[in-house]
Amino acid sequence: MNQEQVGKDFYFKTLVQNSQDMIIRYNNELEVIYFNHAVEEMQSEAGIKLTGKSIPDPDGEAPVIEMQTHLKDRHRALQECLKTAKELTIREYLFFPGDHRHLLTRIIPEVDIESGNVTSLLAVSQDITDLRHNEKRGIIIRELLTGLTDLVDLNEALLFCLDKSLIATKFDSGGIYIRDEESGALELVVHRGLSEAFVKRVSSVKPDSPTMKMVLSGQPIYEEYQNLVVSMDEVRKKEGLRTIAVAPIMHSQRCVACLNLASHTSSEINSVDRVTVETIAAQIGGVITRIKAEQELWERNEFIDKLISSLPDVVIYIFDLVKKKNIYASNNLKKILGCTAKEFQAMGSKVLEKTIHPDDLQPFYDHLKELEKLEKGEIKHIKYRMKHCDGHWVWIENRDTIFTYDEDGKPIQTIGTAVEIKSP
Repeated sequence: MNQEQVGKDFYFKTLVQNSQDMIIRYNNELEVIYFNHAVEEMQSEAGIKLTGKSIPDPDGEAPVIEMQTHLKDRHRALQECLKTAKELTIREYLFFPGDHRHLLTRIIPEVDIESGNVTSLLAVSQDITDLRHNEKRGIIIRELLTGLTDLVDLNEALLFCLDKSLIATKFDSGGIYIRDEESGALELVVHRGLSEAFVKRVSSVKPDSPTMKMVLSGQPIYEEYQNLVVSMDEVRKKEGLRTIAVAPIMHSQRCVACLNLASHTSSEINSVDRVTVETIAAQIGGVITRIKAEQELWERNEFIDKLISSLPDVVIYIFDLVKKKNIYASNNLKKILGCTAKEFQAMGSKVLEKTIHPDDLQPFYDHLKELEKLEKGEIKHIKYRMKHCDGHWVWIENRDTIFTYDEDGKPIQTIGTAVEIKSP
């Protein structure tokens, strides 16, 4: 090797050795002739050795199938770059024991000026795992906000929130507690990834316990599980939790619930997961309050159903003009459409699209807009078709008036009656 080449190699190694990017140099036989410190760390995690190997051999054995797939993809890219002498950029996905990485890799040909031939190739890989995780978290949180709109069952909504929390973070288990209004205790309502014995042990948090005092402070807690102010009995020890996040769920400056997430494997909680947990917890308080209020509305109106039962052909309902969904309907609905009032309510904001005849849907939307202009005490009616649960169409006549207004005097709910008619 001549003096000039030695100088270039020294300069190259000095430049890249401390780089955070993973850098590998290949000769024109696609053998590894150099890699930097970042690659050393990667190969020790993946269980492979690169020196003198063709990446290594893409047709040989690899620690896991995902790694072998990656090796073949890189091999094809290197061959293409060697053939065309043009730089390529590829996305790579590496699977490690207990982890995975997303890489953005540039393959750069090093060309001899005199001959024009490719003498070596550089593969420069940037770890974009955190970036991809952040994108994924953003999608999951959007899905959470969208999906919660139509959920009307409290347990279903809480389980939905818990599942999204586990997908968006590196936690593998957890639960959501609801605070009992009368006793003040926290009661475990939904959970995932925890043993039956452990769930039984932690199913309730007493109002005078140290844990409750921490939760009522409103500040999230991120700790190694063994450091919590709890009695580490045999059940807790056997569960084997290593870290835990405790996020109070607040509404109107009151603690109404608590989101607990834990990991059996991770010894630390990164800052991104902390932000994700607090973002999700901030959304749950309003959902709990809304669903409880709607459930209470149904319970308060049971006596109305008893009165209305003497009018078997009339349905009384309350419709939300803002959310475009029913928030109450009397049980006589089943006699007309074949479904219960709660089944009807569970359709959420999709109720109009799912039940009204396509030809009558736009006129019904126009009817809703006109309702917003009604004077107090004024009544407006409309005739349209709705789908019975067995599939046939039923002609309905509604008579609506404004039920409630917001602080600015804008109508937000209507109350009305619906009866079945033979034809318009």
